Amino acid sequence: MDRFWVDTWLHIIFPEKVGGSDRLPIISQLCFGPLETREYGIADGKFYFEEHIIEGVCEGECDFCVIGKEEFLRVIDNEIKLCEKYAPPLAGRLSEARDKLRGGK
Repeated sequence: MDRFWVDTWLHIIFPEKVGGSDRLPIISQLCFGPLETREYGIADGKFYFEEHIIEGVCEGECDFCVIGKEEFLRVIDNEIKLCEKYAPPLAGRLSEARDKLRGGK
C-alpha cells in the first residue's frame, strides 16, 4: 500500500488485490485531529462502499453505505487529482483502476 499526506489527511492507496476479505479497499483517508477515517472500496465484487468512522466527540460512530458506481468513480477521480499534485506515481495506478471500472472489468 502506498500513502501520501495532504495537510492533516493521510491518503492510502491499496494494491489492486488485498487477500482474505470480501471487502476490497481501494482508497483510505485518515485524518488526525479529530481522528476520522473514510474508506472506499468494493465489497463482494458486486457493490461499492464508503465507510466513515469518527473518533473523539462522536466516538465510535461508524457509517457503512453502499454507493453507486458513478459516485465511486467520482471519489477516484478526486483522489487522482490529489495524487497528480502530491504523489504523481500513484496517479497512473489509480487511473488504470478507474479505467477498468469504467470498462466494466
